[in-house]
Amino acid sequence: MNSFQNRNGKAYLNPLEKAKLTHLLSRLPTSTGKLRKGDVARVTAFAISHAGRGADEVVSEIVSNVEKPFAYTSANPDRKKEKEKDASGDDNEDGAEEEDTSSASLIGLYIISDILSSSSTSGVRHAWRYRQLFEQEMRKKKMFEGLGRMERKMKWGRLRAEKWKRSVGNVLGLWEGWCVFPQESQEEFGRVFREPPLSAEELRELEEKAKEEKNKEKSKWKAVEVAPKEKVKEEDDDVDLDGEPMVEDDEDIDGVPMEEEDVDGEPMADSDDDENMDGEPMQVQEDEEDSYESPVVEAAPASASVAKPEESAPQRRARPRAVDMFADSDDDD
Repeated sequence: MNSFQNRNGKAYLNPLEKAKLTHLLSRLPTSTGKLRKGDVARVTAFAISHAGRGADEVVSEIVSNVEKPFAYTSANPDRKKEKEKDASGDDNEDGAEEEDTSSASLIGLYIISDILSSSSTSGVRHAWRYRQLFEQEMRKKKMFEGLGRMERKMKWGRLRAEKWKRSVGNVLGLWEGWCVFPQESQEEFGRVFREPPLSAEELRELEEKAKEEKNKEKSKWKAVEVAPKEKVKEEDDDVDLDGEPMVEDDEDIDGVPMEEEDVDGEPMADSDDDENMDGEPMQVQEDEEDSYESPVVEAAPASASVAKPEESAPQRRARPRAVDMFADSDDDD
């Protein structure tokens, strides 16, 4: 027998067959530019020939190769030599950096697509089971979620991320055209690839970032203590107290002479010289009539100057004297 069977009659791959499949997957190139048809055909032929026995193990190995390509593990003899060379050299820091395994994962996706295509055209018995098995295994291991997070994992730029989405999207488009999976599963694969959920590590980083931003917002607002004593003191300073001089007060105080206002009994020093006083002849009107040139311009000032003494300086009532009062009584006698 080429395979083992359990009590239920289900066949499994023997160690030699499993080692052969692992060897085929580990020898796949890590770049799509180096990929040859024979590399894909050998893995597809092995899967179709083992469709009746060990198909579950074949599917599990191939899906695992997409998540973590075997070409970057110790199963690849060339990879082992490269590690030994890096350990003996001076480029240990470069070797410690995370490698870009996206091309190898894309090649593993091409392997799955070729097996699904051959399962309907090979005519091999039980080959059709690969469609159902791949659907269950990809859901179980969340393969497309991991492919969707590849751009965040590798920290790509916009152009590199768009190229990656376009490459995987082409494969999903082929599967949709072949009607490989039910419509519900097909839509789910495309949705989780375009909008992959956050991993546990990403959720933890997001929570820490949210906490830091919240703490920053709290630190911006500081409580300010109200000082009522200072406020009352400022109000008291503005109140004038009895006994203190009012320096800035412009009002007149009793006992201080009024310098700019006219006082009864004092001459009006600020009055114009041209104004006419009582008892003095009015010569202004005659002089202006002699020099009259423009009736429109000069008429208004002349009339204003004549009317001004009557308005601004009204005649004061003379105070009666005692002599005048007695003089009137003598005349009557």
